[in-house]
Amino acid sequence: MKTSSFTHIHLQRKQDIKSLFRILLLRLLQALTSRDRLQVWQKKDRYGRSYWQAYDPVSDSKISLASEAEMRVWIEQRYYK
Repeated sequence: MKTSSFTHIHLQRKQDIKSLFRILLLRLLQALTSRDRLQVWQKKDRYGRSYWQAYDPVSDSKISLASEAEMRVWIEQRYYK
């Protein structure tokens, strides 16, 4: 293996490690700053039907609703009064 080839591989690995570290740091910051934010996600039941869930860390409550429209109404009623 030539020296220039070795240097190129070394530099690529170093950049990969920096990118990975940057991604991990970003995810950590998101986790730390989103503790008080409403979390909403879509899931599927064992039959493949979609439904929506939300978690409000402020009130420590969780809700499951059948449709995105129902979830939007619930969010608007709860947070945009």
